[in-house]
Amino acid sequence: MLAGNVHVLVNDAILLVVGDELDNQVEISQNASVDFVVGGTDTTINGRSEPLVINDFVYHVTIALKDGNDTALVSDVAVRSKFQFLRRAG
Repeated sequence: MLAGNVHVLVNDAILLVVGDELDNQVEISQNASVDFVVGGTDTTINGRSEPLVINDFVYHVTIALKDGNDTALVSDVAVRSKFQFLRRAG
C-alpha cells in the first residue's frame, strides 16, 4: 500500500521535491542522458506510481519532505548551484 505522495516540479531551473504529512520514501538520481529521475518506494510521485523523468535543465535542487517518517536517497546526481534539504521533525 502506498503511504504518501511527493510533488515534483521544475521552475526556473529549480527542481523542487515536496512531500506530504505521510511517510515518504523518495529516490533521486540521474540517468545516462543526465535526466533527473525521481521515484518512490511506497510513495507516489505527482500521484503516479511510476518514476518521473525530468529532462529540463536543473541548476538547483530543493527537497522538502515535511512531516512523517521520510527517507530521501540521492545517488549519482550533479548540480551546478546547490542541493538543499529542508526538514521538519517527523
